[in-house]
Amino acid sequence: MGLSGLKDRCSELNYESKLKSFKVSALLNLYFLKLMDLCQKENIYLIFDFMPMNESSYQRLDKNFILEYKKYIKNIENKYPDFAISDTVYYYKDKYFGDNSHLNEKGKQIFTNYVQHKYFFNK
Repeated sequence: MGLSGLKDRCSELNYESKLKSFKVSALLNLYFLKLMDLCQKENIYLIFDFMPMNESSYQRLDKNFILEYKKYIKNIENKYPDFAISDTVYYYKDKYFGDNSHLNEKGKQIFTNYVQHKYFFNK
């Protein structure tokens, strides 16, 4: 079965929906940049795409959170232009979530198809 939420649907709010702004921790940022540098050095093509939220969480998401997240990711994208980096914040319907942060089996299939078509099949 793999790693996924276990419910058939979930409208519970995720962690991010409760935040007023996006703030990345210094430690997370340090290791994120180290990972990017390592991939660049080793000529590894990196794909970074926001994981979808459930619709209930997205509807409660503060606009400042989205704006600050996009700004942070745009800075990363500018520093690493050879990678596939997306700053798009989006959601799937609650019926595709098995808990407040993890896709269920149906949601995983939709996300897998999205990634394949966005990054691999349309190249």
